[in-house]
Amino acid sequence: MEILASTVGALLAEPCRALFTFLRTKLKNPFHFSANLRHLDAEMRVLNRRRRQLSQRLKLVTEAGLQEPSGVREWRGKVDTLDARWRSLKQDLDSSARNSERSCCLRCSRLSDHVAIRLGEARQLTSDWETLDVMNIGRDPSIVTTEHMPAPAIEDQATAKRNMAKVMDLLRREDVPRIGIWGMGGVGKTNLVQNINNKLSGSDSFSIIMWITVSNRYQETESALKKVQNLIAKRFKRELPEESIETRTSQLRARLMMEKAFLLILDDVWNPIDLDRVGIPEPQVLRGSKIILTTRSSDVCSQMDAFPLKIEALNEDEAWSLFCKSAGVVATLKEIEPLAKAITKECGGLPLAINVVGASLKGKTVVEVWKDALNALRRSEPPIGSRLEDKVYNPIKWSYDLLPDECIKSCFLFCCLFLEDYEIVENTLIRYWLAEGLLEDQHDIEKVMSRGITIIQTLKDRSLLEESSSVSCVKIHDIIRDVSIWISSLPENECISLVRSGIGLEEMREDELSVKSYNRVSFMGNEIRELPNALEECPTVTTLLLQENRKLKHIPDDFLPAFKSLKILDLSHCSIKSLPPCLGQLVELRALVLISCHNLETLPPVGGLAKLQVFVCSGTGISTLPQGMEKLTNLRQLDLSSNHKLTVIPVGLVSSLSNLEELYLCGNGQLKFIGESGEIVAQLREIMSLKRLSYLTIGLGRSASTLETTDSLLNWMKKLNRFDFVIGEPKFVNPWPRRISNKSVFFNYIHLWGEWIEWLFANTNYICFEGCEGLDTLFQKLVANGDEVGCFDTVKSLLIQTYSGSFEVRSNAKLEMLPNLEEILLYNVTNLSCASTLASQLGLKFSKLRSIYVEECPQLKYLISLGTTILSLEKLEGITIDSCELVEQLFKFDHQNSSLQDCLFPNLKRIKLSNCPRLGFVTEQNNVACPRLEEVSVWKCPLLKKLPITLQNVGTIKKINGEQEWWDQLEWENDDIKNALHPSFNPHCCPVLTYYTRNNHRFEAQCRQRFWLRPGHLLLHVEPAELQHFGEVSREELHASHQGWHDEGETSSRLHASLKNDIDAYRKGCKFLPKLNNEIYKNSTYKERFSSLENLVLIKFEKDDILVPKETSWFGYFPDGSWDTVLPAQETTLYTEDWIGLKILDEAGKVKFVSVSGGHLEISYSEMKKYILPYLVENANVQARLSESSHSWSWSGHQTQTQTRTLKLYASH
Repeated sequence: MEILASTVGALLAEPCRALFTFLRTKLKNPFHFSANLRHLDAEMRVLNRRRRQLSQRLKLVTEAGLQEPSGVREWRGKVDTLDARWRSLKQDLDSSARNSERSCCLRCSRLSDHVAIRLGEARQLTSDWETLDVMNIGRDPSIVTTEHMPAPAIEDQATAKRNMAKVMDLLRREDVPRIGIWGMGGVGKTNLVQNINNKLSGSDSFSIIMWITVSNRYQETESALKKVQNLIAKRFKRELPEESIETRTSQLRARLMMEKAFLLILDDVWNPIDLDRVGIPEPQVLRGSKIILTTRSSDVCSQMDAFPLKIEALNEDEAWSLFCKSAGVVATLKEIEPLAKAITKECGGLPLAINVVGASLKGKTVVEVWKDALNALRRSEPPIGSRLEDKVYNPIKWSYDLLPDECIKSCFLFCCLFLEDYEIVENTLIRYWLAEGLLEDQHDIEKVMSRGITIIQTLKDRSLLEESSSVSCVKIHDIIRDVSIWISSLPENECISLVRSGIGLEEMREDELSVKSYNRVSFMGNEIRELPNALEECPTVTTLLLQENRKLKHIPDDFLPAFKSLKILDLSHCSIKSLPPCLGQLVELRALVLISCHNLETLPPVGGLAKLQVFVCSGTGISTLPQGMEKLTNLRQLDLSSNHKLTVIPVGLVSSLSNLEELYLCGNGQLKFIGESGEIVAQLREIMSLKRLSYLTIGLGRSASTLETTDSLLNWMKKLNRFDFVIGEPKFVNPWPRRISNKSVFFNYIHLWGEWIEWLFANTNYICFEGCEGLDTLFQKLVANGDEVGCFDTVKSLLIQTYSGSFEVRSNAKLEMLPNLEEILLYNVTNLSCASTLASQLGLKFSKLRSIYVEECPQLKYLISLGTTILSLEKLEGITIDSCELVEQLFKFDHQNSSLQDCLFPNLKRIKLSNCPRLGFVTEQNNVACPRLEEVSVWKCPLLKKLPITLQNVGTIKKINGEQEWWDQLEWENDDIKNALHPSFNPHCCPVLTYYTRNNHRFEAQCRQRFWLRPGHLLLHVEPAELQHFGEVSREELHASHQGWHDEGETSSRLHASLKNDIDAYRKGCKFLPKLNNEIYKNSTYKERFSSLENLVLIKFEKDDILVPKETSWFGYFPDGSWDTVLPAQETTLYTEDWIGLKILDEAGKVKFVSVSGGHLEISYSEMKKYILPYLVENANVQARLSESSHSWSWSGHQTQTQTRTLKLYASH
């Protein structure tokens, strides 16, 4: 019985349990009906939203040519079925609600059951969704996010690390979707991006990083597009169908859109790529996606809308460190290290060249092998066994091969004729090209210049030329120059060049010219004393550059006739006294250039040079013009500037040169146009007859006040594209083009009076007042006559220099007298306390001001007061303040004025501050915004502890220069700002050599990056003045000092005579020496820096025939009133009153008086080693040249037509 009961119980248990569950559900479903219905509705909304999301993803999968996964298809089918049932159920519910009176419990129970079942199905599908991993549908799980790229590490390269930090910062910025990393071949662009690629490994910023090498063969063709598409598709382990470009593009775009965010790296891009045609979605469409491209062309960056980031070559220390890695420990052996360092320098900081050359010398312990490699590099030849030709030269040659046409290629190869690191004046280069026939012979010089500038820009965009620190100059990198010399020597090249510039040659060998049929020959920058007398004919040579051979004193009679086809002859900076009569036989000559040939006294007849277009004869000793000049009817440019002995031009000569487009006559003293009977003719009257004249620089002396301001004169001035008028004392005017000042007037040491000045104001865009009296009165008159004359809206730049008067505001200006002023420069304005005073006097609002430069204004307390007439400086881009000892802050605010704009400096990019010991603030306001600030340079401003940098603009900062001590004591809002800026900080080295330039009459102090001298030492030869790091010297001042003190003849004797009786005349007439001696305005900073030197080496040249007396090299000079004896330095007033700190140094035993046996700036090997080498840093190039050479050395500046001459050491080989 018990068994039967247990059996029956077991049989009934399961049915009872099922019945119980059924009854519980039947009772619970109606009870939870409303809640289940709400939950089901919510679940179906979520499922439908996810289904739409999935459909979008599947659309991309389909467009990408991929298959829908089976599990996804099944889930989507179940959702579709459930959605249909849900819709049916909602209809039943609606029907039940309308017929509620006929409903019954049974019907409600059935509907509640259906709702509960559908809710369970919906929840299951929601659970299944999580397993689908929708965002990875269509993605191959075997594809890694980042593929590691083998690359040399850059951890020990500070420059490369800074560049990497900049790129990483740009990748984080939402406003920079594309980054263009550009620079010359071999500079390390690819290596940088490879390291970035590897650094991003493991990062979740991108779901995939794609590396595509494009190469120089890419052109905008269908096959090229397909190649790029295939490379991208390969990264996804896919193959695109061989169908139309449009189909492939659509598939690729769809595949990329399936990523969360992608990073596309396009390496070695030579031509712009239409990424839209390739199938690359805009990064803005797929948020967080980025594109990085590397290229040699900045133009590619701009055409592809990429943020440009230029990669510069390694500095000297980094290059040496990299070379040692490549070459191994052998490079540091005592007998090899100097050669290894010299070889490193020849590689020009290019990592590719350094690695290739270093690897080729690894393990080589024979010194001769290293010497041979160094000599080969200096000859611009690949060293034997180095593979430099394959690895470096040929890749760089690709840039040359891809230049648009043969004309541009030839223009580029012309640049290799210049010295290493030479600053090539753009205008000079273009005129060379024109004379060679490389430019279309336009009748308008403006069109010629435009075409030339376009070619230069093309070469710069391709990284074949680079920007120079000097205005309107370019440079060619050492390795690029070597490659261009190598190309120029290839037999297949149509224009073969012989380049022997800057290698210390003392002679020109005849056999060297006869080996090949050269077209271009350059021996510039050598020590050549004599030229071959009997030279074989060189019928193919069209260009001969001999400039910078300062020891060359004579041109043999039989030398020039050998060059029958010569088109360009440059003998600038040679010591020749005359040219041979055979000059007139060069009937093909187009350009004759004679710049700074100070000893040149006479020229032969030039009437035979009928094709001559460019004749530059400036800075010479000629007193009369050569015969036959009136026959030069094809002449387009005539430069006779700075010929101080030239005082007369025959009437009718200039007007006979009917094709003249450029005429330069500044710096010639009181130059007069004199007729046959001796009458003086107004200069401008004859010059105005030149119908094609476009450029004119001329000194008008004080005669400008007598000019009749006729309509014809004013109309003629308006037709000139550029003019420079010097009113008052003679002044050299730089002929280079300027950024904003093509029409300039220089008032030079003259008393300003009369209404005749107004017409000059009305027709110029650059005005310079130097050493003038009555400036305050002049400005008052201009303001008073404002109703009559109106404002001067053409003036864009204003320079006031050496002015001791004040600017008093006696009445408010009714007009803004200079409404379009963009640039203001104030130098040595001694009574100026604030630039706003000057602005108030002229009613200036500075609404268009872009640049402010202030230097040596000893009473300046703050720069500009904002809130009165000046409410903002919205156009201001740059501020430079130097040597203003009392300045406390740059901008002062009128806090009571509510009209001040929120963002006062929206476009400020550069702030440069130096030698301002009391400067504590840029502004007292801590919240001043500078949203576009890029560069800050600070030197000797110890109280400045805050910069206008916040979290809002920290990303725009590219460079901060300053002393390490100053940087460490800066105060920040938080440490994140300082940490973010640290890669951009460049600590100043001790500025032993700081040279000052005056580019376009703008004063700018620049600290040299590579020092010859150990910190705290100064080698000084007084006359050159390039070494002065404590004062500024311009070319015209140098030239005035040369002419005033060292020229024999009338000029020199007249100045000497006047000095005996009139020291004021000396100080006024000779502008360089008084500043060097610190005798006009006692500059305490000058004396402080000078006296802080550890060693001062004064070098006197015993055979010096340029410095008279030669003892001035030791600061000795004639006593007052006598020219018979020379006082030693210790007996001069300069020493006894210690104007410059010389006495302090001498008494401390820090002055070394050195005497060498050579002529002016000549020093022997043994003397160089004995007196100078101990004070030089361990510079490999100097050491190596000293170890190889037993010839003499010379110091020389190498710039042609420039206002800054830099000290160079040249060794003979």
